[in-house]
Amino acid sequence: ITVKDTAGNDISANINGVKFNGDAATAAAGSGKFTYAGKKHDNITVTLDIPESLIVASWKENAGSDSEKLITDGLSNQKKTYVISDLQADMDITVTCDIPNSYIVYTGIRIYGASSASDGGSIKMYKNGTSTEIESGSNVLQSTVIRVILTVNDGYDIKKFTVNKITVELSDKGSGDGSKVYTYTIDGVSRDINMIAHIERRPVITLKA
Repeated sequence: ITVKDTAGNDISANINGVKFNGDAATAAAGSGKFTYAGKKHDNITVTLDIPESLIVASWKENAGSDSEKLITDGLSNQKKTYVISDLQADMDITVTCDIPNSYIVYTGIRIYGASSASDGGSIKMYKNGTSTEIESGSNVLQSTVIRVILTVNDGYDIKKFTVNKITVELSDKGSGDGSKVYTYTIDGVSRDINMIAHIERRPVITLKA
């Protein structure tokens, strides 16, 4: 496997490595190729470990030759993982990486029946799988997966949650201390995102005897 940028330059030294079935491979000096000796009919999982400053643009077999083939099946994890099923012959694979764009991600609360949005709850964003919080209005690199946590305070209900003005479904994470917690995942940022939680205060009913 050879790793290049979109200009065709070898960037093997700029990535963290390549793993074949979980085992790290070393790029041969000068060639930039990561190699693995498999057997016929093997199933091989190839995983790229690249920095956040790069995204995977494409995988090709026999790149630059008459038999060049764009690889689309078997890719996952934002194209960083490729599963080879039933290996039949030697494979010469070229992975092309690109520098990602950045986009603004914004969150907000629209409150109904109260004067302050913070009375209704809060929204927090994290890089998925980490505790790294993302501030609303921040620039986020393309393809970043974001975990959104919405907390609705006691006495309030969520009317709807919109992403770029489109209503989406939230996952109910449970509740505590009378509050309700919901989650939403952005599976790879690809444009500016504006998320708004519409929260409504429950009417207060007073009974007199």
